Amino acid sequence: MKTSTATALAGVLIGMVLLAACAPATIPEPTSPPEPPPPPAAPALPALTPMSVDELTDITWQWTGQLDQEPAFQASVPSPENYTLTFRTDGTYAIQADCNVGGGAYTIDGANLSILPGPLTLAYCGEQSSSEVFLLLLSQIGAFASENGDLHLVTQDGNTHMVFANAGPAPALEPTPAAGSTDPAVFLGEPSGEDDFVNASNWTLFDNQCFTSRIQGGRLSMIANGVEAFPCWEVSWPMIEDFYIETLAFTPEVCESQDRYGLFVRAPDTTRGYLYGLDCDGNYSLNLFDGERTTQLVAPTASDAINRGEGTTNRLGIAVSGEDFYLYANGAYLTDVQDATFVEPGRIGYFVRAASEEPFTSSYDYLKVWVLQDEFYPPIAGAEPPAGEEIPLDPPEAGDLSATANVNLNVRAGPGMLFKVIGHVLKGQGGEILGSSPDGFWIAFSIPPEGLNAGRMSYDTGWVSANFVTLDNPSGAPLPIVTPPLLPQRVYVDQPAPGAPQLTTQQPATVRTGPKLTFPILGVTSVGASAEVLARSEDGEWWQIKLPLWFTAEGVGWVNRDFVRTQNVSNVRVIRDSSLPSVPRDVRPSASGAGNPAARALETIRVHSRPTTDSPSLGRVDAGTVMAISGRSEDGRWWAINLPTSIASDGRGWVQAAYVAATKTSNVPIIR
Repeated sequence: MKTSTATALAGVLIGMVLLAACAPATIPEPTSPPEPPPPPAAPALPALTPMSVDELTDITWQWTGQLDQEPAFQASVPSPENYTLTFRTDGTYAIQADCNVGGGAYTIDGANLSILPGPLTLAYCGEQSSSEVFLLLLSQIGAFASENGDLHLVTQDGNTHMVFANAGPAPALEPTPAAGSTDPAVFLGEPSGEDDFVNASNWTLFDNQCFTSRIQGGRLSMIANGVEAFPCWEVSWPMIEDFYIETLAFTPEVCESQDRYGLFVRAPDTTRGYLYGLDCDGNYSLNLFDGERTTQLVAPTASDAINRGEGTTNRLGIAVSGEDFYLYANGAYLTDVQDATFVEPGRIGYFVRAASEEPFTSSYDYLKVWVLQDEFYPPIAGAEPPAGEEIPLDPPEAGDLSATANVNLNVRAGPGMLFKVIGHVLKGQGGEILGSSPDGFWIAFSIPPEGLNAGRMSYDTGWVSANFVTLDNPSGAPLPIVTPPLLPQRVYVDQPAPGAPQLTTQQPATVRTGPKLTFPILGVTSVGASAEVLARSEDGEWWQIKLPLWFTAEGVGWVNRDFVRTQNVSNVRVIRDSSLPSVPRDVRPSASGAGNPAARALETIRVHSRPTTDSPSLGRVDAGTVMAISGRSEDGRWWAINLPTSIASDGRGWVQAAYVAATKTSNVPIIR
């Protein structure tokens, strides 16, 4: 390859010499601009043949590749055995998405295939994993066919083919009543926690005008006193974000048709949340109360999966992931719905509502919780964490504050879900801690220099969720408060118009100034944020979204496709690489001397002329760059760094504190 390139270059040089020898002194201007190079040809999609249901089912299909027509894209999957899909004859499917497992139901109508969502473990599988891409594509499938024995799953817009190889017959299901079931309790394994109601340690029992609650004989009972036309509820203490919970509910002997009871979830406080439950006619429903009004998300609906009548039992289950809610009864999938009103961690509990002035009692035998968010890492029993990034803790000495992980835990750069995962600690691992976050929900510990892999040495403090560790505090004194790093700047977007090309974030998504990791970041969106899509990158990996002009003067930002799901984007324009803005220049700030205030860039970040995002950009610094700090902004969100006067006349630039690790800054002056 080098030889042919050199030969081609030699030919070009010879041509230039001959041209120079024969050309006139003045070269005329071209009469028209040169034609742009043609776009890359789309890969030729194979000729597909119809498949029967028998050819599809009870086979272990391994994901081997992907074909996209527009923009042209073709890729192979490095480890197909880690991404499998099995369709069963009973209308259910099972998937392995790297370190995650899940399942659900599917429907077939001729060549059309719909893969219905179901609960899924949400472990972090490492930066090289294709788990999120795999799951996102499966959610968009609309048809299936065959080509030379391979299975092709085609997205609803016909643009993308997922290619699967036949890895042989799927293992036979065990001949048990649960075989082939979509019951989350079957494939999620042991729950993260369970309350058998042997005591009231997880509850604050009430006796007021609205309702009375009590724990007796291994059951929690709630009695609606029949004087309120509104549901009454109570919650337990854990704050959890993504989860599956289930409870065994008893319908009393006296039960009017509109009496309602069930689970109360995602409650940001004791006054708001989602109510999933049943009425005494056996209808299920899901409602949201936002503190002022009730919104019906799922109207009362009958299902054969629900046991009707007085004196019956039903096993209620609800899975919540981001803005997605999946409803279950007695292990059967009922429906799903989306709502992004409350997407942050919230409390769980029960509600009850009497339809008349007559008291109504509901009771429950147990409450089981499977935490699917990444504090439980991984959330399923027996799963192995990925290689590397295990952080050893400093062993405590006698009298030291320490903590022991109750489960495998993600370690984050700060006390919140918006901070990036920098490693993990394993269940049973313990070490000396520094203290807690100001709100008490997160525990901080020191990371030894050898605790992180090369390239991540800028982190000297790690944070884990306080809910999932056991503290050892010999003195009994309050934990020291550790000042956390600032949260990444939140990116706010305007709600897109109905029918407009748009995307919705499925996890906190980094927004950048361009469609490559080398472009600086503007900030991070919240889960469930919707934005108007303006264009896509030439490689199909990034979406350009509309941003408010008050947030950024350009009015646009870029989001990687792995973080989002899209609607109505098949006709958005493609921005060619040649039309992209250039990556800001590397400003090469002054390095800090030993022992002086310094900052290390955790990302490729933009340097501004003033401590505001709308001030002119001076350029960028790359991840890992060490900068000398000369001051801080009055609000503490920006560091002033030293720059050559050839770049900034005053020798100063500003970087956002959320994207750097700063040291020796206790005496840094405030610059106004």
